[in-house]
Amino acid sequence: MHHISAHRYMTTVSEEWLSRYWPALVLPVAICVAIGLVFDPAFTFVAFMLLCIVLPMVMMMLYFNHALTPEASMAVRPHIMAIGPDSGIDVTFAPDPVTGREYTPVHIDWQEISQAEIRSDDVVLRFHDRNFRYVIIPYSALIGDDDDPDGTQPTARLHQMLNDAGKIRDITI
Repeated sequence: MHHISAHRYMTTVSEEWLSRYWPALVLPVAICVAIGLVFDPAFTFVAFMLLCIVLPMVMMMLYFNHALTPEASMAVRPHIMAIGPDSGIDVTFAPDPVTGREYTPVHIDWQEISQAEIRSDDVVLRFHDRNFRYVIIPYSALIGDDDDPDGTQPTARLHQMLNDAGKIRDITI
């Protein structure tokens, strides 16, 4: 049984969003700083105001659009994953300890994965047509047997399955 933190989930969401939209954030600030240095110093204050107004709004938008969704709840809820080379990934959620509510298990075929990013501490599986976007598998959740207590064999098997499915992309973060 493992789970990821809400911070780790939001870091993944923020990395994807910022990698896509960083020019829209940087360009107005850079233009105002350039105009402020060359023509009128008041534009450097405009750049500072843009930073102080726009960045908190971006963070709030990410929070409301991603952190408060059912997919975020599914991603951070404790769960058990069974990964098979032919069957895909089966996710079984732990019941809520406070309310005792049971959650429906989820099955993910290899074809539903649009991309897998191999990172230094985890694997991020992205989906194109699912009710949630990411499954983040920390390497600490890949438990080895008695001959392999650090989990290097399950990690290598997961990497091989993702490579065989043609979904792998190595990233070191």
